[in-house]
Amino acid sequence: MNKKALITGITGQDGAYLSKLLLSKGYTVAGTSRNKSKDNLWRLNYLGIKDKVKIYDSCCINDKNIKKFIKKLCPNEIYNLSGVSSVSESFKNPIETFEANTTDCLRILSTIYLLNKPIKFYQASSSDMFGNAASNPCDEKTIFNPQSPYGAAKVF
Repeated sequence: MNKKALITGITGQDGAYLSKLLLSKGYTVAGTSRNKSKDNLWRLNYLGIKDKVKIYDSCCINDKNIKKFIKKLCPNEIYNLSGVSSVSESFKNPIETFEANTTDCLRILSTIYLLNKPIKFYQASSSDMFGNAASNPCDEKTIFNPQSPYGAAKVF
């Protein structure tokens, strides 16, 4: 049986490379993007996979659509890579950063729970969660100490 993956933030660096890897393993890959313009698809084009993935507008994972969307796709795995990833932008738009990096995650997890499906879920994190950590390298025992709205949102 062919595995199916849903990647939020498919047009970003990590989403594009993850797509290529999963396609090479025989997965069917779909993803969401806040910007489906031609200019934003350059990574998928560069990797030669743009026509091998299905891209949906990120509004598919809003409150009204997400359950129907995930039911329709029937993914075995969901990789949540979308969000605001610029630390400097997070200081300019802290509320947008927090919502983009937390709300979609909660919606996806809630939907997986409500659908009662064995869907594997991956949430992207960041070293910014640790801020100026006393220990280096950080590990599971390192205390979170975010220094930016972006880092705080990732901790959440």
